Amino acid sequence: MERPQHICIDFANVSQFILCSKESIKILLTNLVRITEMTALREPIVEQLINPDEPICCGITGVVILKESLIDIHTYPEHRAIYISIFSCKEFDSLRVLNYLQSFLGSKTNWLVGVCRMKKNELTYSYPLQFSQGL
Repeated sequence: MERPQHICIDFANVSQFILCSKESIKILLTNLVRITEMTALREPIVEQLINPDEPICCGITGVVILKESLIDIHTYPEHRAIYISIFSCKEFDSLRVLNYLQSFLGSKTNWLVGVCRMKKNELTYSYPLQFSQGL
């Protein structure tokens, strides 16, 4: 079995259009499955809370269950932020993922955390990387 890989990526200053569009989040999830070369077990699930008292759209949560694990996304339009997590028992090219996300979202990463687990319950690295200009 390959070693599990987990990355969490936060983006700021993302377009309200993307953050409030269920279709954009579904496309993003579908493309991440392709880019990581994983296998979706079913179509992405994308849900949005509708609150008529909110001046801007409410956040969206999307998830796709993979044969290898999962990808999840949470948007916060009020902060113009999106949070993306990919967990997999199969290794994937996290730099390729990061480059794709920066292009799709039109934003530079401001926080990336990578976690690699080599043995059961052993954390080999967990590090936050601050990017002001991306990679």
